[in-house]
Amino acid sequence: MAEGQMIKEKIDRFDVSRMIDLLNSFPHQIEEAIALGERFNLPNPKKEIRQVVLAGMGGSAIGGNLLQRLMFSASSLPMTVMRYYELPAWVNENSLVILSSFSGNTEETLSAFKQAGLRKAQRLCITSGGQLAQMAAEQDVPVIKIPGGRPPRTALGYLMIPILVLFAKLGWVKLVPDSFNELLTYLHRKVEEFAPDNDHEGNLALRTAQQLCNRLPIIYNSVMLEPVGLRWKGQFSENSKILAFQNNVPEMNHNEIVGWERVGKLGMQSLVQVIYLCDKEDHPRVQTRLEVMKEIFHLNNVQVMEFFSEGESLLARLFSLIILGDYISYYLAILNDVDPTPIRNIDLLKQHLAQRN
Repeated sequence: MAEGQMIKEKIDRFDVSRMIDLLNSFPHQIEEAIALGERFNLPNPKKEIRQVVLAGMGGSAIGGNLLQRLMFSASSLPMTVMRYYELPAWVNENSLVILSSFSGNTEETLSAFKQAGLRKAQRLCITSGGQLAQMAAEQDVPVIKIPGGRPPRTALGYLMIPILVLFAKLGWVKLVPDSFNELLTYLHRKVEEFAPDNDHEGNLALRTAQQLCNRLPIIYNSVMLEPVGLRWKGQFSENSKILAFQNNVPEMNHNEIVGWERVGKLGMQSLVQVIYLCDKEDHPRVQTRLEVMKEIFHLNNVQVMEFFSEGESLLARLFSLIILGDYISYYLAILNDVDPTPIRNIDLLKQHLAQRN
């Protein structure tokens, strides 16, 4: 049986919820998300906005990390992302708190919504509905309403892009001209390249997934690519149903690098796979550190995969690695003979938490 035909048959068998259709429609999601952002106007703030906090969890928070990365280089407005029940003590009436919850029922985000109100912070919600939308309506808090009916991790465009468009309209972030056009052109091309119909040699996502079978991914990236590394880690866990680990360079050079000394003695060389995520704007010393680290890994007979972002604008470069990681994690799920959509342990956890309220 041809390899392409085998993959298609496995997809028909294991991808019961058809996540592949959501992946393939991601460019369309970005187009819709841009339109959502263009239509939405934030009411005039009652006080000057001096800092932004995005409160969210999991797939509803990663877009905040990407926004934070874009603002790091192109904004004077500080932004932080909170994955917790509580907000920092400095949140006040000069803060804009963005409550991001795809379902609208995330308990940590609902807690942050209430706390932001008590602090008299200015609030903005982005959600498909649920309790968050209901509470926002009752308290006259503006809402960016996004389409529902999908796993939150497949709604990154809906959860991030409208806020990015809004920030650009407000002058809070400066984007390279034609960033969105470049992004859409790139995504349309990659969806075709990574599709199951593409042959093995030309499909980098499928080929990489095959190399990752029965291995533990350990992802290293510069601080500037931390959101992308976090996304890859989360997608391996939720889609592929495997553990994955991620850390930043140079921080890991000051601690974690020492832990590799015993990998050989523990016989783990064939079980781990180091993955580098790289960008042309990584600090020169980070690039040097990654090369030296590679020598250390090779001394321990550990393989290193390297992936470089593509594109001109930072927005396109970030998403070039994100869409690659999404497809890799999807194909790895199929090769592991599992449906990428269900998240049984999360569902079980929520059931037990609900019983202990």
